[in-house]
Amino acid sequence: MGHTDEPIEEDTIISCATKHHLDFETLRACHDDADQTWNLQMEAMIATPQNISYVPWIEINGARVESAEKHLARDICRAYTASGGHSPDCNKVLKTMG
Repeated sequence: MGHTDEPIEEDTIISCATKHHLDFETLRACHDDADQTWNLQMEAMIATPQNISYVPWIEINGARVESAEKHLARDICRAYTASGGHSPDCNKVLKTMG
């Protein structure tokens, strides 16, 4: 995952929306409404604490974890297992990623 300035093919977005049970036309209408887009951005800015200077800003158990920007599953699984949690999926992640 990451950022790109290149447009994403509409078929890819439709496929993703369908997979996650989202209505593509509703997403498109939201995206294409400049006023609504601006209002959502302003609401997000107001709701964002002052100490957060960019996204993604990832906190695990209330602590900032910069490495999670690149290794989210690994860092979540490390925290989860360190607190006594057990998960076959985390075992796989930690075996693969350390």
